[in-house]
Amino acid sequence: MKKLRLGILGAILTAVLVSPWLIQKRAGGRLLSKQVTLQQQVVLLEQLSAENERLSNSVARLKSSHSLTDAEVIELMKLRAEVGQLRQAVQQIEPLRRQIRRIRQGLQQMEEWAAGINLTALLADEMEMRRARVAQLKQWLEEVPSEQIPELQFLSEFNWIGAVENLSVTDDEYRQTMSRLRYEGEIAFSKMAFQALQQYAQANHGQFPAGLSQLRPFFESPIDDATLERYEIVPAKSLNFEVNVEAPEDWVITQKAPVNRDLDHRGAISLRGLSVGTSEAGRWDPGP
Repeated sequence: MKKLRLGILGAILTAVLVSPWLIQKRAGGRLLSKQVTLQQQVVLLEQLSAENERLSNSVARLKSSHSLTDAEVIELMKLRAEVGQLRQAVQQIEPLRRQIRRIRQGLQQMEEWAAGINLTALLADEMEMRRARVAQLKQWLEEVPSEQIPELQFLSEFNWIGAVENLSVTDDEYRQTMSRLRYEGEIAFSKMAFQALQQYAQANHGQFPAGLSQLRPFFESPIDDATLERYEIVPAKSLNFEVNVEAPEDWVITQKAPVNRDLDHRGAISLRGLSVGTSEAGRWDPGP
């Protein structure tokens, strides 16, 4: 339980508080990169300045001559072109310096903002708020027991706390949240059932069980009747979404009926893995 709580606290801390730190870290990385670039540009500027002075002197000497040879004229043209390139390079360095100054100022402001945050208090407030939302959801669930399924027993506290991040106090929001939690509980059960199915097939020459009761000895932990009664064995071709099987005639394990036909999705467990209808085509068939 301590490990679970630490994991929960760590996850929430990451989601709630680490984002500013990541922004600061990334900005610092960009600043460091800019500083390295600036240092390189400064060195280049010094070299360019020296070269510019040399070329300017050469041009001046050439201009002072009363007559120029063809070779000297060509050299003069080259020098003028190089001087123009040097001036352009020097002009490009100044915007970089201004950008570095802006990044430094922004980073300093971010550090001052982060220093004023009480991380412990903020985390405690977030945890208290989410636990209060979980309590509200479970109270609503007691009043609407039809939204419950046995697979909710396989959920951790982290599942509940994560599901109420943006929970409001409307029935629609409660039902949507419970649909997500039912999905997570069904996935948890499906993973256990898939392992049991694999072991059963290995022990029975690759055969699929005729009934779910035959899988009982192969579950790592005992599975209650209420959970198994929610599922049935049907041909994969009877489902209205794509299933991970070798042939449509292969058998799969699936839920018998949805809790909320408009929100819940149907899943299937085959010898090849798990399949879930995550689009409109994977929802349950329309009711009568």
